Amino acid sequence: MSLRRSIAVRLTLLFAIVATLVLAALGVAIYVSARHDLVAQDFSELENKVALIRDLAGNGPASARGQRLADALGHHPDIAFHIVDGSGAVLFSTAPALLREHVRSQPIDAAPRRHDWILADGRCMHALHLRQTLADGSELVTLLAIDDDRHADFLQRFRHLLAIAIIGAAAASSLLGGYVVRRTLRPLRTLADEARQVTAGPDEVVDDNALWPSHFIRQRSALALGDRAGCAAGKQCDASRDDDHSETTHGLVSRSAPTLEFTPVKDRRP
Repeated sequence: MSLRRSIAVRLTLLFAIVATLVLAALGVAIYVSARHDLVAQDFSELENKVALIRDLAGNGPASARGQRLADALGHHPDIAFHIVDGSGAVLFSTAPALLREHVRSQPIDAAPRRHDWILADGRCMHALHLRQTLADGSELVTLLAIDDDRHADFLQRFRHLLAIAIIGAAAASSLLGGYVVRRTLRPLRTLADEARQVTAGPDEVVDDNALWPSHFIRQRSALALGDRAGCAAGKQCDASRDDDHSETTHGLVSRSAPTLEFTPVKDRRP
């Protein structure tokens, strides 16, 4: 019995471990995919802002470019802007000092190119740094960046949700695996018990009830009770038939046997 339990426990643990690993790998893949999608959305937003900056700077008088850019971009606190014209004058800037210092050592791209920069304080910034040529021939050096911590709260809640889902799914899979293992090993247990009964020595006592499934035992008990009831009914019938036979025989004897009467003989001697 301990060996059978050991096999069932080991198979259940193996099923639980495999299910947990598979679910954990799936959860990691989902988390990485979600994070990658968020980063792609950030860069798409930056690229849209680059097109907006070119339109704002190219339309209208050059003297009011800074004002137009401030009016259009000032309500985006999650995005850091640093826009400089061809002469080096700052038209609009919301970038922190560490980002402006970091960008000085970075090359300027002619077309939007995605960058992931690590600042001196350890922050990760998704950035675009490029040179734009306007319709009037003037140039703009544009820097746009989004802090990677922008989605930190959402990603933390998402990780917690994935962990709960993985633990729940692993527990359910383990319970289901244990049930399947026990159902699968049941015929093997029956065969093992039968083999043990066959190979048992003369001095070994084997319980017959352990060799049969429970429904076989119940059927056998019902048949035994039926046989006992049949035997009891048969004995009563035999007893009644014996009594009838006795009474019949006694009646026949009483009707056929003659009645003998004995008369005492008197002494006639003088």
